[in-house]
Amino acid sequence: MQQPLEISQVKVFRRLLRKLEREFNSQLREKVECCGVSVIQCHTLLEIEDRQNTSMKEISDFFRIDKSTISRTIDILVKKGYVSRVINDNNRRFMDIKLTEEGEKICKNINLICDKFYSDLLSLIPDKKLAQLFNSFSLFTEALKNVDEFSKTEQKNCICNRSEE
Repeated sequence: MQQPLEISQVKVFRRLLRKLEREFNSQLREKVECCGVSVIQCHTLLEIEDRQNTSMKEISDFFRIDKSTISRTIDILVKKGYVSRVINDNNRRFMDIKLTEEGEKICKNINLICDKFYSDLLSLIPDKKLAQLFNSFSLFTEALKNVDEFSKTEQKNCICNRSEE
């Protein structure tokens, strides 16, 4: 592990990351609105598509959100006719979540839209820099996973949870 960065560098990074998050959220929201879904519904549909047969617990674990939040999202997707709940064959106490035919169509459209967007985006980056970008994203993702374990122990010492004395 390297030495901690100067706080000024950390602040610049945080500012850039917020800008990146806002831009991605804005772009994604714009892209998936035409499909009639929100960003969280989009991510949920695509995760169900990737897994083909999953449960609310698996999805909530993947997104790191509580089951009640994902349950509300699934409820909306069921009402829209994009997913269905099916009793698990191995354990009748559990429900599997699957895409309906309409859900598969929505995922196909979302994938086409997003693939086009990301293709256009990546075409603006010089070829020589693409491998560097992919490598950097990979390193950053791994670092995020690793720092999460460290952060869990630090949360116990969160200064936001302290009352004024």
